[in-house]
Amino acid sequence: MRVQPETPPEQPDLSPDPRWQLVQRIVHSPQFQRSVRLRDFLLHVTAEALHGRTSELSEHHIGCRVFQRQPDYSTADDNIVRVHARQLRLRLDEYFLLHGHEEPLVIEIPRGSYIPVFRERTPAPLAAEIAPSPPSVITRPRYPWYVLAAATLGTIAICVLAMQNWNLSHPATADLPPLLAAVLDHVEPTTVIIPDSGFGALRSTIGNRPPLTDYLEPGYPAGLIRPGAGPTSEFWIRTLTGRPYTTFPMVVITARLVQLAERSHRGITFRFARDVNSRDFNEGRFILLGSEVANPWVSLFETQLNFRTEWDATADRQLFRNVAPRPGEQPTYTAKAPNAVPGESFATVSLLVNRKPGRGSGATILLIQGSNLESTEAGADFVFDSKMSRDALHTAGAKTPEGAISCQFEAMLRTRAVTGAARDTAVVATRYLAER
Repeated sequence: MRVQPETPPEQPDLSPDPRWQLVQRIVHSPQFQRSVRLRDFLLHVTAEALHGRTSELSEHHIGCRVFQRQPDYSTADDNIVRVHARQLRLRLDEYFLLHGHEEPLVIEIPRGSYIPVFRERTPAPLAAEIAPSPPSVITRPRYPWYVLAAATLGTIAICVLAMQNWNLSHPATADLPPLLAAVLDHVEPTTVIIPDSGFGALRSTIGNRPPLTDYLEPGYPAGLIRPGAGPTSEFWIRTLTGRPYTTFPMVVITARLVQLAERSHRGITFRFARDVNSRDFNEGRFILLGSEVANPWVSLFETQLNFRTEWDATADRQLFRNVAPRPGEQPTYTAKAPNAVPGESFATVSLLVNRKPGRGSGATILLIQGSNLESTEAGADFVFDSKMSRDALHTAGAKTPEGAISCQFEAMLRTRAVTGAARDTAVVATRYLAER
């Protein structure tokens, strides 16, 4: 049973209140046009605060009223309010920096609280301290010609440097690789899910493949310790799951994403795989790094894909299953070597777009997964390579996935590991479906 908001009798009209007028301008700004949940979040907490009901603005209350959670839901298991609160703070900062830079009031939601604070914007100190001189006392200082010439040249140099800096920090949208242009956005931040490399190593160590449900169990990782396990096995299970571990290739990929997002003024955040909830993927923009071995959330989207990951128990390594092979394609693609061992390996890059017409809400998911670390790195190189990814889209029958309401693109890549790095990467198969 869904809990409906309680409307107190004779609730005062907020429309004349300049604070509420500010809220209305914010929710109709570009920063909030494509996120219904963030608009509802801001409208609810500000209305409650302006009506004097700040005592009700708890995480559980917001989860029930804004996100339609059941009254008995646990905030410890479901972090949807905290996640959206972080996104809301970022959007508010962006609004007051860009479209709302002249607003007389500023809205802040302090960390650790959901109660909005309205404050007056602090005027620039120079504007308040410097008053114009009366016309009768204006004097024109005289400077030597060489001082004026130096000042002029200095001004020109500053302008040239400023223009160069602008060109470097504002690349054209067309220069953004097409797959990243589809998932990175000016308004809606993209969340990058970092793989749990400790979990991946654990799965290989204990010799089984715990499903996503085991990964989400409250008792994790204690539930993975089987009866009769020796002290060595228990030690490694607790060691590999005790801290958030990732790998150097993942650090390199995330650093490249940060650099590209900053230069193109796209919002980007990072979350560790273990800190994610399945409901988070219902709406937003996401990049999932790594295969389901170390990033179990990939399994949520496996049934939508043509190239699906499987585990070859005989070879003790991952393979990709081609659900509907076309002429010239293989039914399976299996790596010939594990991590850091020279040999052929494979990767898939998948873009899934499911947006609603009009308001644009929905989910955009980019999956980059390989059969080993080198091939995952090759998948990332493919995504960053504008020409290679654009050629693959063209081969699949697509110009660009950007702006699609519904889209599914997949690329199967073959690469070769040499001294721990990917070499000679090539596209061996593609799939594309789209609706505009």
